Amino acid sequence: MKFSKEAFKQHADRNIKKILFSHIDALDGKEVIFKNGSKYGDIPYYEVGDEAFHLHPVLKEWCTDERVEHNA
Repeated sequence: MKFSKEAFKQHADRNIKKILFSHIDALDGKEVIFKNGSKYGDIPYYEVGDEAFHLHPVLKEWCTDERVEHNA
């Protein structure tokens, strides 16, 4: 699944939106990893400016069902 800026804006709590406001563009389209059927996912690495971040939890309603294709 992929993080969706639009789904996040529609479904996230107002306080979470405030916290992640400056990160939304960096998160949009990032692959979200859901392990073992967990309802919470992770984005293990993304950058905003010169800083690296890990986002957990990521809710399924913040994502699209689009799969990220990995080219070999």
